[in-house]
Amino acid sequence: MVRKAIFIYNAGSGALAAMLDSAKKLVRSSSTCSLCAITHGVFSEKAEWRDLECRLGFPTSYYHRDQIPPPVRGFIQQRSLSLPLVLFELEGGDYELALSSWGLGKCAGDPRCLKERLEASLKALT
Repeated sequence: MVRKAIFIYNAGSGALAAMLDSAKKLVRSSSTCSLCAITHGVFSEKAEWRDLECRLGFPTSYYHRDQIPPPVRGFIQQRSLSLPLVLFELEGGDYELALSSWGLGKCAGDPRCLKERLEASLKALT
């Protein structure tokens, strides 16, 4: 059973990192974090994502690459996973990869795609 979804951005935290990410979006840089492109516009969280997130059916947590809690970082390192990604935290405290960086990239900034892929990953767990 999934306790929550953990979204991990391939971006640093803080105001300077947010400004750099916004600048990348303005110039349509290919180095933009694909998860950022799905959940955030140039200046704020996308309203469409916020609405879809409320209907996921489980809590969510968000971390930037410099904020990842040690147990989650250990899971990512053990499996040599690339950021960004989405994990499911399971009832027993284990983690399961919900969406890889490749899968997030395939969403091409579309929040509905992220929700659909999360639902498919959830279905595959049960």
